Amino acid sequence: MLADMNEQELRRHAARHGGYLTIPAARELGCGDRQIAVLLREYGWTRPQIGALAPPGSLGDPALVRLRAVLEQRPHLVASHRTAAALHGVSMLFRPGEAERLVELTDPRTIRARTRIQGMQVHRLPLVRNEIAVRQGVRCTALLRTLADVSRSEPRNAAVAALDSALNLGLCAIEELRGHLVAASGRHGSAAALSLLDLADGRSESPLETEARLLMHDAGWHPRPQAEVATARGPRRVDFLFDAEGLAVETDGAEHHASADGQRRDLRRFNDLAGCPQVRAVLRFSWQDIFLRPDLFLREVGEKLALLA
Repeated sequence: MLADMNEQELRRHAARHGGYLTIPAARELGCGDRQIAVLLREYGWTRPQIGALAPPGSLGDPALVRLRAVLEQRPHLVASHRTAAALHGVSMLFRPGEAERLVELTDPRTIRARTRIQGMQVHRLPLVRNEIAVRQGVRCTALLRTLADVSRSEPRNAAVAALDSALNLGLCAIEELRGHLVAASGRHGSAAALSLLDLADGRSESPLETEARLLMHDAGWHPRPQAEVATARGPRRVDFLFDAEGLAVETDGAEHHASADGQRRDLRRFNDLAGCPQVRAVLRFSWQDIFLRPDLFLREVGEKLALLA
């Protein structure tokens, strides 16, 4: 059996190298096959990827540990698309019940051989050096290239949600995105991706707000996002405001407001808005309403607009 100090030293080494150990590194530290078997059987270590070991409770989530291990063993690959977006801190749109997405990588090599990695999707796309960055210790596509890839490959609403998130976080400007896509205009899907920029709005604070805004956009409505209104307690913001009709539309995420403090805050906010001269009516919708009952959401908004007209 390994001495405790040896196992602790292996843990420290793994922590310094992204939360995992490659088998060659473990062997350099004195681990033979028997010691590796003991790590797996008695110390709770796992194999996030063939050729790698990770201690229990390793830094980062298991998918990130495995991704680091894969990229160390395959230095020609980079994380890309949705996976790179997450590494950059960009929020992606996930619909209720949507199956967990595969980790996405890009292989820029020109050889025809296909790269297969279980649980991962490998795109074969060209990359230049300035389109590669490192985020959270992971080699990935740079932000503008990532947003371009997402815009070219994802459905419209998911792509716009990613653009909204990047703009809201101040990670880039809309003209930077436009310039990047124009420079890559010969790449398949770039023209369609360019058209999405007209729908992007950095005022959206979540993919839920993006989805609601695009539903209303498609219905021909263009309320003001994150509109500030004056209340007796001071300025408040509402997710969407139809200025002419005085209709405020609020979207609530999946989090619950069941605590007493949360309920009090909700009631105070609702009362503040009810006493605001700019707001004649307030409609609130849950994420289930937006994603699972969009027709009902649009019908209720339309009916209220008609009443206030």
